[in-house]
Amino acid sequence: MSIPESYYSQIATQAASLSILPGWYPFFAKSIYQRSQIIESKSPGNLSHSTFFNNKGNYYRGLTANLSMQPLFPMTDWILNTLLKKIQQANQRDPNIAERISAGFITGTTTVILANPYEVTVIASQKYQESSYKAFKRVLNCSGVKGLYTGAIPMAIRNGTFISSLLVTTPALQKKINHLIPGSGKAHDIATMVLASTIPASAYICVVVPLDFMAIMRQSDPSGKVYTSALQTLKAAYHKHGRGAFKAGLGNRLIACTIEMAGFNLLKNFYLEKFTTSARG
Repeated sequence: MSIPESYYSQIATQAASLSILPGWYPFFAKSIYQRSQIIESKSPGNLSHSTFFNNKGNYYRGLTANLSMQPLFPMTDWILNTLLKKIQQANQRDPNIAERISAGFITGTTTVILANPYEVTVIASQKYQESSYKAFKRVLNCSGVKGLYTGAIPMAIRNGTFISSLLVTTPALQKKINHLIPGSGKAHDIATMVLASTIPASAYICVVVPLDFMAIMRQSDPSGKVYTSALQTLKAAYHKHGRGAFKAGLGNRLIACTIEMAGFNLLKNFYLEKFTTSARG
């Protein structure tokens, strides 16, 4: 039974997300820990109070939970393409860049359904140094389903911005860069994709810092006993470290985003070409 060519984009998306996962995950995991530990830290991002990362395996704590999130990637690809087709049909033309970015943002906000419970689980897994399964059960038993969605609003906005950057802005920027700096070959393709990823990754980090901060701090307290609201989390962090609090995990978050955006798009293009060529051959 042959696979329709329209499905190859989703298959390539899934394969790319799985392939690049080990590359960005350690930086992501550390950035989450740095932000969830902000009140305990002596200075923003400082983890001298903790021996957590003395165990190198903890850089991958929560990776198993991430695997359960992987269906999000082909799902977002499908939702985005569906939205773009609707826009095209409504306007009788191809969507412009503003419409594509908006569609990417809307698509990204839907990921909070799975992504928020996942991130709450990862933080609990780090905090109690236990498996993702045990951490998930702990949150569910102590705080119920509501605890799994603590911090969901700032995370929805954060994820909307990220997915838009990942699936729309980065590929569009690479096309612009290729037009400005013509070239060919794998080295040129990698260089232009890394440059195209660094720009939106940097902008994303700057825009979502407060949202990311609020989401992670609140997710670290699903019962709501320590952090009662998004505003209160910011006040607590500011009271402890001043404006410097927002620097916690910033470098690791930027590295994680750049690796994921560049690697994902490069691998998606690679897999898509391989799958479609094989199907036609």
